[in-house]
Amino acid sequence: MCALPQSPQCNHYVADFPLDGLQKFSLTNAVPRQYRFVDIQRFIQDGRLSIQARSDLPAEPYAAVSYVWRVLKSNPPDEPAFEVEGIDDYPKVPIGLLKTICTAASSFKCDLLWLDKLCIRQDSSTSQDASKDNAWQVEHMYRIYSSCSVCLILPGGLGPLATLEEKTTWLERSWTLQESLAPPMGKVLFAWTKGEAILQSNFPVIIEEVIPGKVAAAPLKGLLQLTLKPNIQLLPIDVDNNDPRPTIPPLTLLGTQSPFHTSLIMSLLGALEHTNDTGRLNAIWRCTILRTAKLPQDMLYSIMGLMDITLRVDYTRHVNDLVVDFTAQLLAKGWRADWLGMAPELGPHRGRSAMPLLPIGGGEVKASLGDAWWWLRDAPTGTIDTEGFLTFTSRAVPIAISTQHGSDLITRCSDGTTFRILPSASTHYAAIIGHREQYLSGIFSAAIYPNSTLLMLLERQGEKTFRNIGYAWAREEIGEGWAWGEFRVGG
Repeated sequence: MCALPQSPQCNHYVADFPLDGLQKFSLTNAVPRQYRFVDIQRFIQDGRLSIQARSDLPAEPYAAVSYVWRVLKSNPPDEPAFEVEGIDDYPKVPIGLLKTICTAASSFKCDLLWLDKLCIRQDSSTSQDASKDNAWQVEHMYRIYSSCSVCLILPGGLGPLATLEEKTTWLERSWTLQESLAPPMGKVLFAWTKGEAILQSNFPVIIEEVIPGKVAAAPLKGLLQLTLKPNIQLLPIDVDNNDPRPTIPPLTLLGTQSPFHTSLIMSLLGALEHTNDTGRLNAIWRCTILRTAKLPQDMLYSIMGLMDITLRVDYTRHVNDLVVDFTAQLLAKGWRADWLGMAPELGPHRGRSAMPLLPIGGGEVKASLGDAWWWLRDAPTGTIDTEGFLTFTSRAVPIAISTQHGSDLITRCSDGTTFRILPSASTHYAAIIGHREQYLSGIFSAAIYPNSTLLMLLERQGEKTFRNIGYAWAREEIGEGWAWGEFRVGG
């Protein structure tokens, strides 16, 4: 490493390595709590990996990168690559791939690149400064992604680029949700040898070459939509329109057509297509339950910016305490308790029945979650106390467990238990918590739900304290004549 150069923007460089012979990259000279970026022009033109530090986000365009840390395919042993200090147990970063990323970013008029492995200090296990830097970066992650010009998505990780037909876990990771929703534009990079083209279903998706004959990019939203389509035609742009249009295999780079991935994709599309209303929050919550993170706290840290929530990053705090803080802030800001209706078939949170469900293991979730193309209109408002109890008002009716079945009974979604409505007070109640509304899209057909009112089934625990024991769908007009009541729900 040589003397660090001056930045022409009155910022400064905290790392500057020649690519030729680079074996190990380090940010140990960087002070904590800075924004840092790869200088793309120095990388491409001068063959140097230079990291620029700034006190605030740049005004000029920059690209951010989204990927999974575990690579899909190993790098060839003879390909130049380097380790990152602090994460020696992860695969090396290939210099050729980094050049591809810089080339793609440059094609979108960006001179700066943000990539967490190179822009966040990774030596937090041995340095207090690095630990402070990591926490600060997590707290500012939403700003970094929402302020970029484009997010470049590498579903297969920092290894050889995957093709459209290879399967990855990118869609299943917690942090990739924010990286999908925060940026103004998301472009997926993949290996591609067929030139400029259009993927055609009942709508077109344009494929743009980044490196001719090797790498291409396509919009995230379009590829997600095509992933759910059974028949896709390939239309090369430089071929006569009268030529045959070959059908290509299903796209699996971002997900498959399995029920689990379909739920994930539909939820993500719901959030992508509804950017300014409460339906988006319901979709984000549904995405969250289906994704996984190495650390459970990241399930909330990775979405707090999307919901304008402020949490101090502290991985020693129990995730249950973070959930209470998170949801209390949401309601205090005037949002509704959209999380209550994100997955009625799974039932409530075990132990804190008014709190959002957290991921509870891939097998159970993958087998259980059904229709995801809807959001909960008129979800409850209210308050959440420090014990995690939600207090809200709603129309409600006394109920009791029934041994019979019929259209006039209330049926719990999770197990089929039926309840009959009673004329007077009981230990159990059914409270209206909202109505199912389908997301609007020209890509997917509309549906009519005969039972669109969502009920929360409550069991009395005290004078005004109840436990949520499940959910049930009912006809739209079911609450006519029901009395209003206040309920404190939790436990």
